[in-house]
Amino acid sequence: MVGLDLKELARVATRVAKGDISTAYATQSQTSGIATKDEIGDLSRVQDGMIEHLRVAAIAITRIVGDLGRRAEDLRKANAELLANRQKLEVILNSVDDDIQGLDERGHITFENQAASRLLGADSQDLLGKFAHSTIHHSRADGSPYPVEECPTHATLRDGVVRRVAGEVYWRGDGVRFPVEYVASPIRGDEGGILGAVVVFRDLTESNRQEAKLRESEARQNLALASSGVG
Repeated sequence: MVGLDLKELARVATRVAKGDISTAYATQSQTSGIATKDEIGDLSRVQDGMIEHLRVAAIAITRIVGDLGRRAEDLRKANAELLANRQKLEVILNSVDDDIQGLDERGHITFENQAASRLLGADSQDLLGKFAHSTIHHSRADGSPYPVEECPTHATLRDGVVRRVAGEVYWRGDGVRFPVEYVASPIRGDEGGILGAVVVFRDLTESNRQEAKLRESEARQNLALASSGVG
């Protein structure tokens, strides 16, 4: 009769128990003969070893799956908390009258509150991701190009120094410019690196108009006094 070579089977089973399954089926051909008690005992012990290895592996896999599940839940909670904090921040930013703009470390717009987007004549979502300088600060008041290398905001992104600027203009999407004053402040990470900047700006159109009227009124008064010989 044709029987199995149990010694060879035991040898292969031992390798499988150790994790090597590459030759699990590359065994010798079946040979004739009858298995002895010793061969059957050897195979039984190998089978017991394989079962123990599988039991240990199953426990390890269960622990890994459980750990991954806990990490996934922690990540879900962290993302939910981050989203909630971002929504709170947006509510706060949109409730103030100041025009506020956030930039990443390369100068791209990361947020724009409603006051700022109204002033710039654009939807805040349309501004996100755009390069701020080429979008709103590309030219000087006389229309000449404003190189980004000379932009105070981008200087803040490079060196982290807070800058207060007046006497410049921003440009709306429709090509209309308006005078502004602004403060550019760096956003720093835990280790002090510059992650971006926050720019708070204000339209000076009405302020400049009132100042011009005041100067004109003072000039008329001075002229009237000079004409009357008083003074």
